[in-house]
Amino acid sequence: MDWFKQSQEMLKMWSDTQQKMWANWMDSMKEFSQPQGPGVWEKTLETWQSAVENMLETQAQWIRLWAGSLAASGSAPKEMVDGAIRLRDMSERWTKFQQELWSTWFEMVRTMDWFNQPQDQETPQPFQVWQDMFKKAMDSQMEWANSWIATFSEEPPGE
Repeated sequence: MDWFKQSQEMLKMWSDTQQKMWANWMDSMKEFSQPQGPGVWEKTLETWQSAVENMLETQAQWIRLWAGSLAASGSAPKEMVDGAIRLRDMSERWTKFQQELWSTWFEMVRTMDWFNQPQDQETPQPFQVWQDMFKKAMDSQMEWANSWIATFSEEPPGE
């Protein structure tokens, strides 16, 4: 497989992983929206926060390695290498944004009085606002990734 197809597949896999993580997170939050007790809830949040932080760091490392290996390959056209470097830089800013957003979200969840929520309320209002905001952010990320893929959707001349 050539560098071009590898690049396309890597970006698609990255986007798909983000979408799956988001969907799994939302499903988990619905299941645990009424925690069993403060200790269990805090431990659950710590575990989720650690998983999110690790996923974001892995995402950043993956893009850095990919861009670096593309540049080092010597077989990729300069335009593709430049595009990969721009993608790396944009993804680092995007990852920083996600880290700040998730950090704020976890802080908000920790300060909510989850144990005094009405039992018939499936999703507390603040959670719904954050859920909607994250959905929009994920949709924007998918649009961005798809536009980047479209930029390089045709095989370079001579390939």
